[in-house]
Amino acid sequence: MIPTPRTLWILAITLLLGLITPWRVNLIWYWGALTSLVSIVIAFDLIAAMLRRHHLRVVRRCKDTLSLGVWTQVELRIENHSDSAEKIDLVDHFPETFAGESEPLRLQIKAHGHHRMTYRIKPAARGRHDFGHVQVHRYSPWSLWTRNLFLGEALEVRVFPNFSAVTKYALRGVDSMQSVVGGHIRQRRGEGLDFHQLREYRVGDTFRQIDWKATARSQKLISKEFQEERDQHVIFLIDNGHRMLARDGELSHFDHVLNTVLLLGYVALRQGDAVGYMTCEPDPRWMKPRKGRSTINVLSRKLYDLQPLPQAIDYLRAATELSKRQKRRALIILVTNIRDEDTEEIHVALDLLRQRHLVVVASLVEDIIARTVDKPVSTFADALDYTSTHNYLADRKSIHQALHKRGVFVHDTDCTALPGVLTDQYYAIKRAGML
Repeated sequence: MIPTPRTLWILAITLLLGLITPWRVNLIWYWGALTSLVSIVIAFDLIAAMLRRHHLRVVRRCKDTLSLGVWTQVELRIENHSDSAEKIDLVDHFPETFAGESEPLRLQIKAHGHHRMTYRIKPAARGRHDFGHVQVHRYSPWSLWTRNLFLGEALEVRVFPNFSAVTKYALRGVDSMQSVVGGHIRQRRGEGLDFHQLREYRVGDTFRQIDWKATARSQKLISKEFQEERDQHVIFLIDNGHRMLARDGELSHFDHVLNTVLLLGYVALRQGDAVGYMTCEPDPRWMKPRKGRSTINVLSRKLYDLQPLPQAIDYLRAATELSKRQKRRALIILVTNIRDEDTEEIHVALDLLRQRHLVVVASLVEDIIARTVDKPVSTFADALDYTSTHNYLADRKSIHQALHKRGVFVHDTDCTALPGVLTDQYYAIKRAGML
């Protein structure tokens, strides 16, 4: 049991009066009577509170799957099943990594009544998170004491990457999606690799498109129509090392990477390709390329709790492991942050992958780099920052050019542009029939 501020004030006033009575002998008896009365009232209220059983029930309603960085509503229903009114203070203990709009609330609930309240939370980290019990301070009959109760059920929620963009694009359809993300896919006339159908000749068709046997049978020109290749493999090689811990805004680079993996994975699946992934860690997570619209759900369930590790990744070990697991030619997409010290190792690693696969690398750059370059130089410290930043960018450019000469598609991009850059590259590869 915990004394309330009201009790502390009563005791403080009683004590203050006791300090005055030695100078007023005639008041000592009155102070003694007052002290006895106060003690009896406080003790009586304490005993009543201890003997009185509570009939409170708290029910929390919240989705068990949440999206990273998206506000979600939580509802609490507090029920009083007793024959008397209850005065309570209530606070819900949501996960520490969540932002929330919940504040301690004082309620007066009628006998056999209930109260419903809502508040919002915003997850700031992926993975599994736990809501604790709802903490309730139940007041004694005269509000001199409170009893600490933990009611309701604990709740585990899972926070997934925010792929609301995937849902938005799915509703718009594939054609609309391509215009939104910057991808421009078009069916090639006679230049693709997969036969699609026969149709009547159209102005602009090449002679090699004409099916002469079908033309002879129908007595009119018939053309072959081809479509983008399907049933190809797309594998994301996910850098989950310490450099992905960098944050731009509310999300880490790794969160941006996972959002892009889900978006581009969805695009590839809609194109009829198979999608898989492997992480760059000593004991890597691996999902063999698979097809079907349900694959995007499988992918999100496997990746939602993946976190970057506080250590550097081994590019060569990751490339060796992936080469052992993936024998069929595939499009390998690596999103990382290449530094000057990685030059030798990443050259060897990507050369190994290129022996069988087509490799695309997106090298993320921090927002602070762009801000430093654009910042006015007014002090000696600013000049040092400006010079070191330009040297850093020059080294990055040199590394990227060296990789490009080795036949690797390289993109130096920030997190905001990452989804569009990789989607455009994917469509360009499909159009050119490089796989």
